[in-house]
Amino acid sequence: MDKCKPTLPVVLVPFFCITRQPSSCTRSQDSYEATLTVCLLQTLLTNCVELIKHKKQMDSAGLTAMARKSITETPALFGLNPTCITHQWPSDRHLAYREVLLCLRNALSHPLPQRRGTYKTTGYTTWKSTSGEIEGFTFVQSPWINSTGSDVLPKFRVIEADLPKLENELTLWSSNHQTPGLAVVPVPVQKYQIYLGADPFVPVLQIDISTTQLRTLTLTLSEHLSEPLTQRHQGETSSSVSGY
Repeated sequence: MDKCKPTLPVVLVPFFCITRQPSSCTRSQDSYEATLTVCLLQTLLTNCVELIKHKKQMDSAGLTAMARKSITETPALFGLNPTCITHQWPSDRHLAYREVLLCLRNALSHPLPQRRGTYKTTGYTTWKSTSGEIEGFTFVQSPWINSTGSDVLPKFRVIEADLPKLENELTLWSSNHQTPGLAVVPVPVQKYQIYLGADPFVPVLQIDISTTQLRTLTLTLSEHLSEPLTQRHQGETSSSVSGY
């Protein structure tokens, strides 16, 4: 007789045991759980973003349709809500969940130390209670800033010869994010940069998520990603039973 196939990837089972621990954990246990939840979330987000971008035909759980919804107009999906967005780049449309998921994925996958630079850098940090317990995480996506937070990346301040490339970056950003009022302007040292009004334009998205919201998000994504496997297992079980 064949062994029963699990409805979730085996590698995820230990994490589910941890993320479902009771709320009466000690401080060290709570911090340990938060750390493991973040590790699992990173893997889940990578799969989610790839599914949303390239493999919509495999999305039997409807994750892609959910990710297109606005976090403002459809709050409480994935355990999140609009108050989680503490800083957002200007846009003529509401922020979509897919942008939130992408921000979290990038912050977890490409973290940089948050130095005391001029600008925020892509990455994440924790915030704690007065007793030292981890209460939540701050995730930042700052795609135009260098690793030290001191300046924009070279491709966003260019010489005249590279001006068409910069104009293309502006067009792409405006098309994808509908940010009004952007313009390429000359700056000192014979270079050009994208401005919004009188200031250099530096897009930053910052999201604050409590540990409770983090667990809810992680479990929700895991359930959506595991649904095709669950359905396949149920189908195989039904076929096996009908065969007797």
